Amino acid sequence: MPEVLKGNELLRKLFTKGWKTEIFNEEGQIVKQVAAVSIVFALLYFSTTSLIMERATNPVTVFTLIYSAASLWSFLGLVHVRDLNTISKNVMPVLLCFFATLFILTHERSIIFDAMAATLLIDVYFALRFQDGSDEIEFTMLERFCMQSWTQGAFEADNKLALQITGACFIFAELFLSITGLVANRPFQALFLTFALARLMQYVSDVFSGVRMLQSNMSGVLLALIGVTTMFGYGYFAFLQSMVMIADAYIGAAAFTMDKKD
Repeated sequence: MPEVLKGNELLRKLFTKGWKTEIFNEEGQIVKQVAAVSIVFALLYFSTTSLIMERATNPVTVFTLIYSAASLWSFLGLVHVRDLNTISKNVMPVLLCFFATLFILTHERSIIFDAMAATLLIDVYFALRFQDGSDEIEFTMLERFCMQSWTQGAFEADNKLALQITGACFIFAELFLSITGLVANRPFQALFLTFALARLMQYVSDVFSGVRMLQSNMSGVLLALIGVTTMFGYGYFAFLQSMVMIADAYIGAAAFTMDKKD
């Protein structure tokens, strides 16, 4: 192993390890196993479908298909094949994600290719965050901000009437304004409507873990930025929606900061 890899933990993790390798039979790592299976089969599906749909062969898609097949082999831990284990190292999704991003920026592509690139990005995240022998991730402050919202679980909270009323007012205002935008034939309002529906689900009961990131404080901040860029020229309701989203993002950031200080 080169000395440059030995002296850097990140490089050693990228070039010498694969987070999906031979974890099929390991006990006590169900979260990592489910994540690995989901990533592998998603990449297999998107890369295969993309190759079938595209008229010209895309090298990024071809290499992604090879990588996903090698990852499946390594995940199951069937017979040790050095070349397949090499292909399934953590550095491969990093390279594939980089070239997929370049392709997206410079070529016309399909939604399937975009989904494949997004899956590669998730693969990179897991490769960097999962530790050997554990399926738990110690989330940073930014990651927690991207997974929490100030309205989640408010409906079932005790002695928080002001939070419940305020949260409900914001959610139903966002629902009304986004539906109004869709009726006015503004397709991007689907993003705001999806966000509001996810917020409503988490507001009623904080058990829908799959939509936590979708309705998080970070999503509110991003939609507020989108709202600022679209608040002029689309009428009174678009301006009002932007103000609501800015207020939502501010409350979310302030509540998260105060909660961490406590």
